[in-house]
Amino acid sequence: MSLKKPSELFGVQQPSSSKVNADEDFSRIKEELGKVDNLRDQLDQVTNSLSGTLTQVIDKNFKSIDDYSEVLEGFNNKIESFRKEIIYKVDEIEKSSQVLEGKVQGVLREYVDSNTNLKDKVRKELSNVRSEVVLFKKKQNDLIETVDTHTQEQNKVTEEQSKLIETLEENQNKLTETIDTDTKELSKELSIVKTESVIFDTKINNLKDIKEEVLSEVKDILSGDVSDNIKRLEEKIEYIRDTYKTVDLQEGLLNIVPDETTSDPLTPLDQQYVTPQQLQDHYRLFLNRIQQQLATIGGGGAVNIRDLDDVDVASAKVNGKFLKYDSSVDKWVGAAGGGGGGSYTGTVGQLLQHDGSDYVGVSSVGLATYFNDYHQGYYRYSTHYYSAGIANTVQTLPADQFVMIQPSVRSNKVQYLPKKMLNANSNDPWVGTGASVGTGQTEFSLAGLDEGSTVVVRIASQFNPDIDNTNLDFALNFTTNPSTQAAGSTNFSITREQALICNEGADQNYISETLMNFYVGSSLSGLTTQTAGTFNISARASDEGDLEMMALTINVVA
Repeated sequence: MSLKKPSELFGVQQPSSSKVNADEDFSRIKEELGKVDNLRDQLDQVTNSLSGTLTQVIDKNFKSIDDYSEVLEGFNNKIESFRKEIIYKVDEIEKSSQVLEGKVQGVLREYVDSNTNLKDKVRKELSNVRSEVVLFKKKQNDLIETVDTHTQEQNKVTEEQSKLIETLEENQNKLTETIDTDTKELSKELSIVKTESVIFDTKINNLKDIKEEVLSEVKDILSGDVSDNIKRLEEKIEYIRDTYKTVDLQEGLLNIVPDETTSDPLTPLDQQYVTPQQLQDHYRLFLNRIQQQLATIGGGGAVNIRDLDDVDVASAKVNGKFLKYDSSVDKWVGAAGGGGGGSYTGTVGQLLQHDGSDYVGVSSVGLATYFNDYHQGYYRYSTHYYSAGIANTVQTLPADQFVMIQPSVRSNKVQYLPKKMLNANSNDPWVGTGASVGTGQTEFSLAGLDEGSTVVVRIASQFNPDIDNTNLDFALNFTTNPSTQAAGSTNFSITREQALICNEGADQNYISETLMNFYVGSSLSGLTTQTAGTFNISARASDEGDLEMMALTINVVA
């Protein structure tokens, strides 16, 4: 039988000069690869078929070696052509496979790069969100703390205001009752006095008339019968004497109807006064009436102090002198003021202060400064962070654990504390033992502070975290006074969380300035170091890092 061409056996067209498109769909490439496997199977079948066919041809059609050689050569040419065609097809498939592999690798690389970029972007966004959440929580905590502080202050003010209002209302009620009672009593007494005043006026007017008669008769005593004149004078004098004896400002000497109104402005005796001013005017008129009446009666005694026998005029009648009784001479003598021979010196606007012998003027501004210095001030120290050529103390903080701050103190400014604290602490407020890490002290004494005093602590520090997004907290740790400890409470703390947020990377320095304030209550107040409370400062990092103290300031208003 005649041999078929390999292209006829496999249905393969002669390769054209156009190359395989590298952008063919991936599924088509898989189909081509499947065809290669089919091609291999068909090749095996053709080889077996050719082998059998060749034997038959040789047996039936070739009679000689020459004919066989010619046929074999043609057959070999066919085989060679078929082999080249197969190799070409396989090469084309391999090229397509390589192109496909390159494209797949490119897509994979783009996917990996895109995935990496997406992960970095997501990580960065998560970091930013985490930082914003931490910052928000810090602001929220600060706001809550501020609101709590203001609420406590407002409650305290409201409570004090309520107590003050109650006290004022109580005092007002008492004062109103007192005024009402005094007004009634004064009106009653004034009514009595008015009655007595009218009686007194009547007696005095009678005495005036008799006095004038007596004086007139004294002048004419020698006229007429002297004996009769003297007798009449004696009778009138006796009447005057008896009248003086009967003049008394007691109630009931003259029965006057209380509601009777006369020309006298003091009547009626039971009149009511609409305003305090009316009562005051009537009372003033009454006093003037009494003074006038007493003056008309006359009497003995000295009009001037210089005429008194028990006054040493020589020492008393001197400018600037005051009367002082001297038991050695049993007289009133002149003396300087000030309780024992002192004098007064100063200028306008000054306050007087006794210097041991005299009263001298003191500037009110200086006095205000003294009070301010006595009740307010501050303490501070700085560390060797600010020293040139001297290493500052570095404390390594473990993760999530409070560690007491133990600095290396460079300068210690104690003299600016309130005077009452300096006096109570003997000019040194540090009562703790020396720090083993640095040279600073550990426990700050609150001796000299009363209840209600205010303290503000400023902490300046530097922190270098080992891990990104590390937070640093500070705490004030208090030890109560002995009286509070006896009641069972010894220690408590105030914590400022996330005082420093390190969200810009690890292994770099972050500087923090943290303010923490508190009020001194009965559990911390005391006038001596033995009876007052104390506090120290500690720090806690969420992850490990190195802490350096830069400075500390403690502001006090006592």
